[in-house]
Amino acid sequence: MCRFCRNGESLQHEELFFIFRQELDKVCRIGKWSKPSGRGTHHLKKTIVAILVMLLFFGIVIESVFASSATLQETVNNLLGSPYKYGGTTPKGFDCSGFTQYVFSQWGIELPHNSKAQSKEGTTIKREELRPGDLVFFNTGGQGISHVGIYMGNGQFAHAAYGDGVTLTDMDSTYYKKRYVTAVRILTDEQYEQWAKAD
Repeated sequence: MCRFCRNGESLQHEELFFIFRQELDKVCRIGKWSKPSGRGTHHLKKTIVAILVMLLFFGIVIESVFASSATLQETVNNLLGSPYKYGGTTPKGFDCSGFTQYVFSQWGIELPHNSKAQSKEGTTIKREELRPGDLVFFNTGGQGISHVGIYMGNGQFAHAAYGDGVTLTDMDSTYYKKRYVTAVRILTDEQYEQWAKAD
């Protein structure tokens, strides 16, 4: 979890600035800002260090805010109907692993752009253990895992399907039921509660 988050929630602005002041004070003490110095280059170096600390701090804060801005359901709903595009990784066009990669990236979670490689991430689970946010994998080409989607609950999964684009499909549909291979859990329990748990 981000060091500037508490129990999965972003800290209030006042708390964030208090932490920032603490971090900046540390830099000042290490760089001995209070000690007079006639060498301008030293002042320049210290200024650069302070700027870098500020950029790092606010970069982490901004990332933590945006990473928790939308739930799984909201994210997927906004992407439904996006076209299928081989190799695609954006709403302008997705392939199956590009879609799952994009969704999880919204929460700051990196996944490889390959369905088989994604099946090696997280923890393998049984089908009866599925919960929203789990990745489900299928053998659609006859040579092992070749398709991936995100389990949404109620027996449905979201995926980028050739010809249909991003859509919701029943796990027990004739085509996918017999091609199901495995599932993995990427989200921790805390992340699940924050982003994926159904209301």
